[in-house]
Amino acid sequence: MRRRLALIAFVAIALLAVRPEVFRRIGRPHGNTPYDAFLNGVRERTPADSSIALVVPARGAAYGAHFVRASYLLAGRSVLPTISRSDSFVPENYERAEYVAIWNARSAPEGRTVVWHAAGGQLLGPQ
Repeated sequence: MRRRLALIAFVAIALLAVRPEVFRRIGRPHGNTPYDAFLNGVRERTPADSSIALVVPARGAAYGAHFVRASYLLAGRSVLPTISRSDSFVPENYERAEYVAIWNARSAPEGRTVVWHAAGGQLLGPQ
């Protein structure tokens, strides 16, 4: 009986510690999110051997999750992080990338042309 109560308490604590957005993601198949649709559009518009800098308004683990998902959906392309593990901007990756995929940003930086614009994101071409 004590083991059951301990297990129930453990599960309850674990569930309370999980952020709500994790529960929203459960049950939603991969490829059925706006971010996935954006990345699929980026994949359709870039050559398989191109380099793509990823810009998303996130830091830390959230940026890491976006980066891992982009690396998976953009397989064959070199996805370059624009945020380091210490949460600082990595300008050299932005500058050396052939394309820049920007998700949920307000406007495109100057110096690059917009190749494609979709709800929630845009793809910038070579400089």
